[in-house]
Amino acid sequence: MNYWIIPSNPKFYNTKDAFKDLKVVQWQQGRTKSIEIGDIIFIYEGGENQSIIIKSEVIDKDIERHFIDDEPYYVGQQTFNAPWMT
Repeated sequence: MNYWIIPSNPKFYNTKDAFKDLKVVQWQQGRTKSIEIGDIIFIYEGGENQSIIIKSEVIDKDIERHFIDDEPYYVGQQTFNAPWMT
């Protein structure tokens, strides 16, 4: 098991409310191909908060499509083409 810190930008996504309300959140995997199921992810929020706001565990990875409806948590228009992890 490894530990990771990944960023979240509150100008684009309401991370705190998404994790609180949905319990399982899909996150863009992007360049983090080394992340494995069971790894612990700390999510750092920039902006005014500038702190770690979430501790989570990877329960799946390399997901081909986004299947959790988290559209209400997007602040701006975002599109992602990378694999996902939950």
